[in-house]
Amino acid sequence: MIKNLIILFLLTLFTTLQLSTSTYLPSHSFDFRSCTTGQTLTDSIDGELIASPINGPICGSTGLSFDGVNDYVSLTNWEWGGTTSFEAYVKYDSFTTSYSRVFGFGSGSADNNVMLCNRGSTSTIGFGVRQGSTGKAIFPKYL
Repeated sequence: MIKNLIILFLLTLFTTLQLSTSTYLPSHSFDFRSCTTGQTLTDSIDGELIASPINGPICGSTGLSFDGVNDYVSLTNWEWGGTTSFEAYVKYDSFTTSYSRVFGFGSGSADNNVMLCNRGSTSTIGFGVRQGSTGKAIFPKYL
């Protein structure tokens, strides 16, 4: 079960809001600590993207709580590229779900994806990219 998976989700697309060579501002931001269960949340920077809760994640003062089965948040489709940063604060209650996603963007479970997830049912976090059905993942080496 994953609980309080996303406290604050901040999506930053550097390509559109670069102020100087050393200053960047986010293009989109969602703070799920202020959401209402079952309602969509509009990004707080430009209002362009909508976050829609699917299958019942619950809002609370610490963010969204997911049941670890099939809850997720769907974002409005948008095109992104260039230098990009994603930020999420995460608390897992357990690691019983294999490869549970902190975030995943793509066309399906194993096709054209970018994702951050735990490795199998371990506490090791990793970043993965799939182009078509070919994938590469970066996981810290086990000690």
